[in-house]
Amino acid sequence: MIVKKFTASGPLLQGHVLRLGSETSPSGGQVYEYVFIIQSDNVQVSLQANVTSGDLDVQVFTQGNITDSPDNARTEIITFPTISAPVDEMLMRKSASSMEVIIVRVTASDVAQFVVHAKAINNGETTIKITGATVAKNSGTTITAVPSLIIPVSLQDRNGVSILNNSTTDTLYVGFTSSLTIAAGILAGTPIPPGSSIGLDIAAGVTLYGISDGADIDVRLLEVG
Repeated sequence: MIVKKFTASGPLLQGHVLRLGSETSPSGGQVYEYVFIIQSDNVQVSLQANVTSGDLDVQVFTQGNITDSPDNARTEIITFPTISAPVDEMLMRKSASSMEVIIVRVTASDVAQFVVHAKAINNGETTIKITGATVAKNSGTTITAVPSLIIPVSLQDRNGVSILNNSTTDTLYVGFTSSLTIAAGILAGTPIPPGSSIGLDIAAGVTLYGISDGADIDVRLLEVG
């Protein structure tokens, strides 16, 4: 796969947002790299993706000087969970401390569409939280006995989500790791019994996983932002 590189013309200033790219990866995949200078202590990277086939991986690196050798000078600061097809309108955000130069690397193994942004943020800032819902979205997904992302569709600037286990027989377990289990232990998920629901105060950048203790579960989601 060919690496396509894009370098921003000016620095990313505190509080500003930079649209790094909006791409459609061809069949067979593509690697994209976005390089920019940031004038802030922290960087937040947002990814919105539709993956038709294959996987999509995003890594964020710092580099002390833009003239340094890329492979030797890079330090990885953010890794997003691998997004595997089929996925529509996935939205993720992650943030980390930054240095002068930031490199965002997006690797598509096959056909995918994505938009990636970067924002220079203050220490402790992760997202903008809205007091009182101004927008909402409902959706559904199927969760199996293998841990998978429970929110395939994320509302931008989401600050809360309600999760309903629409099964009449099987228990849904939820958690914040792809190694989620139904057994007791440090990776154990939180159970949602059949017909029950829970509400969580989580922003759009938080990854939430689910697993069934039996048959496939119809899960209903309501997000507010």
